[in-house]
Amino acid sequence: MLLSQRGLTNVRVQFADGPGDAKYVFPFWDQEWTVRRVLLDMMGGRPLVLPAPVDAATEETLRTSSTKGAARTLADTRPEEYAGLHHFDVAWVLRGMLGPSESLRHAVLRTNLAGKAKAGTEKVHDVEFDERLEHLTWVVTQDRTFLTRRYGREKLAFRDLR
Repeated sequence: MLLSQRGLTNVRVQFADGPGDAKYVFPFWDQEWTVRRVLLDMMGGRPLVLPAPVDAATEETLRTSSTKGAARTLADTRPEEYAGLHHFDVAWVLRGMLGPSESLRHAVLRTNLAGKAKAGTEKVHDVEFDERLEHLTWVVTQDRTFLTRRYGREKLAFRDLR
């Protein structure tokens, strides 16, 4: 089952030491389409960063062997940790997150593919992941006529998105 970034909202997170709720789940992946970390925008708490992959995920639940205490807060990460990574935040939710420094906020925002276009006509509309958030599987684009296309790793280079 594929997980759509647009569907990773209001997710129950089952940590090893108990549950929590995330408003949004943002996987960050590299040039090889491998998810390196997962950012959780926690309800009533600071954003947390988990190592990827997770144990299991659906668009309703995410299960991880990490404890809440072992998860790093976004503010505890360094801007250079996001160099070469990508994420998709169509609503630019991360722009308004509390806690991270201005340099960290800018480093994270630079990784967002929202608004990027392939060949100037097809904008990134969504991204889809496997059920462990281990790999990005598809980049979904949409053109002005709402024609949707899916691109796999062999058909799309992130450097071509503008």
